[in-house]
Amino acid sequence: MTLSFVAAAISAFFLSLMLIFDRLMMGDCYKNKPDVAWAVSSIAGSVFGIGATCIAWILYSAVVGIPLSSIFSNTSDLFFPYGLLLILAGALSIQMLRPYFKLFIPANPNDEVDETFVALWLAASPIFIFLTTSILYLFFPDIVQLTGLDKASNSLWFGLTVCAAVVSLIGFEQSNANVSFDFKKYRVVASMMFYIVLYTLLVSAILRLDAITFFDVLCLQIFFWTGFLAGSRVLLRAKVRQQFTETAMHINVFFLPIVVVESIGMLVYYFEFFSLSDLDPTLVNLIIGTHVIFVFIFSLFLSKLKTKLQKKGQDTVKIATVTISTETLPTDSFTYTKLAWFVAAVIFLSLAITLH
Repeated sequence: MTLSFVAAAISAFFLSLMLIFDRLMMGDCYKNKPDVAWAVSSIAGSVFGIGATCIAWILYSAVVGIPLSSIFSNTSDLFFPYGLLLILAGALSIQMLRPYFKLFIPANPNDEVDETFVALWLAASPIFIFLTTSILYLFFPDIVQLTGLDKASNSLWFGLTVCAAVVSLIGFEQSNANVSFDFKKYRVVASMMFYIVLYTLLVSAILRLDAITFFDVLCLQIFFWTGFLAGSRVLLRAKVRQQFTETAMHINVFFLPIVVVESIGMLVYYFEFFSLSDLDPTLVNLIIGTHVIFVFIFSLFLSKLKTKLQKKGQDTVKIATVTISTETLPTDSFTYTKLAWFVAAVIFLSLAITLH
């Protein structure tokens, strides 16, 4: 279980990096075309995820002494029904990224995109997961008992602690930040939250079954990455193919950063997958919700860099061999209010871990 906590924390760290880089890449690389970013993430995420899974299989085979043929055989045996369900979970997870990318598009040309808005809603996902789990317990107890969700906590005190921790994390993220709550975006946010809840509970329901072992989890992950490829279907649309062609030059220039950013995004899901096999789904998302703290740290560093460059009169900066407009860098600062929210978040997160 300790390793599952570590996996969730690592996922949170990589999510914070993903948020920062996706904000920068959306404007400079993808030219505010979210469907192009979605297609690239779908293909790259699937390829990198399958590659990472195969590497894990080779390492597991070498360390444990199980031949690769046994891994292939077990994977084949698990295809129906668990593999098919995880292909669906992978498709749902990549579907979540479509509204996610749309949130990085400014409502008006002169508006500054704030990743705080996106991070804030991602941090709120544990509440929706807990509420959905509780509703399933209340109205569909027989279905819950047949899945790994029977191990999920639905106690009132756990739920209240989760809510308090989420409020603290949101308070930390929102304090002293210029967040624009554009009502036009709430439908996009609702779509993102819907898919987060669906894929999280589906993965947890399968991986926490008593019949599923760690060896099975290792074998099953390749199906999840196969489902991840579903987002590439957007390229069937002529409009998106045209957009892809228009941004091809930028994608070529940003090839190395794309590889880095998509690898980071893959690692978010990779470690989340393993943590969901052992921990309560609400708790996993709560731990991953601490990404707002990492986001703030990175944003603070980039804000100081932005101020320094503006004082020098520089309009661009080179990050990871790529030239990025100074205007796309975030603006943030540290306050004692943030410190108070941080302490509260740590306290309630600790209580949630104890109560789950």
